[in-house]
This record gives sequence, C-alpha cells and structure tokens, in this order.
Amino acid sequence: LQNSKSIKYAVNGEMHARQGSMIAFRGNLQFERKGQGIGGLLKRAVTGEGLALMAVRGQGEEWYAHEAANCFIVEMDQGDQLTINGRYVLWFDATLSYEIKTVKGAGIVGGGLFNSVFSGHGKIGLICEGTPIVIPVTAAQPVYVDTDAVVGWSQ
Repeated sequence: LQNSKSIKYAVNGEMHARQGSMIAFRGNLQFERKGQGIGGLLKRAVTGEGLALMAVRGQGEEWYAHEAANCFIVEMDQGDQLTINGRYVLWFDATLSYEIKTVKGAGIVGGGLFNSVFSGHGKIGLICEGTPIVIPVTAAQPVYVDTDAVVGWSQ
C-alpha cells in the first residue's frame, strides 16, 4: 500500500489492471487493452459482471487508485479461491485467473447474482468504501450478507 487510497505495484513481467485506474507510472512499460473473448463479452453483457482490463508488461512501477476508495491487498495461495464483485477489483497478478460465475444461495436479490472467481497464486489489489471487515464463517456459524455491501469471500 502506498497509502490508504492508492497502491504502488512493481511490475517485473506482466500484470492486469482495471482500465482507468492507473494514476502514474515510470519505467519501461507497455499497456494493452485486454479482451475477454467472445464468450467473456457475452457473459459480461448478460450478467453485468466482468472486468474492463488492461495488460501491463515490462519493468517499472505503477500507482493505482479509484475514486478515493480505500485500497487493500489480498495474497492468495495455490488452491485458494476468492469470489469478488468485479467493481471492487483494482489489479491482479498475471499468475491469477478468473471466471464469471453465478452466486448460489437462497434469497439473493440486488447486485450480487454474478461475481468473478479468482484462483491461483498471487496478489490482488481491491478497493471498497471504508475499511473492510473480515468475518469468520463456519458451517455451525453461517453469516448472511447484503449483496450490495459484501466485497468478497473465500471458500
């Protein structure tokens, strides 16, 4: 974290970022709009979920922020899965992959029917309004959330 509202990312190879979220960079970097393929575009059009991404390649440093939202970083280990509403994703390592999936559960209404599920090993930069809280969940102690308020969850 550069501060609570921005993240500095040291690029050494490739990474992916939300289009329009880079506020500065230095070094030898190339930027390319990242397509989602025909299936991804159709899924995004139907679900409203998806990420407008750019691929960043080379060596250098970048700073990211989005609309003065608070920033935080999640580190994922191999085998982890993290389900995130796409509007909260700022950037992620190229070692992570994602796909759009339907959220399953009784009584889901509002903005959370489709989310991006990330897997692999690496880091992901996320944003939210305010400071996020982490709520432990077990089968014996389930937690029910407002789909417009939840940033994401792991399994």
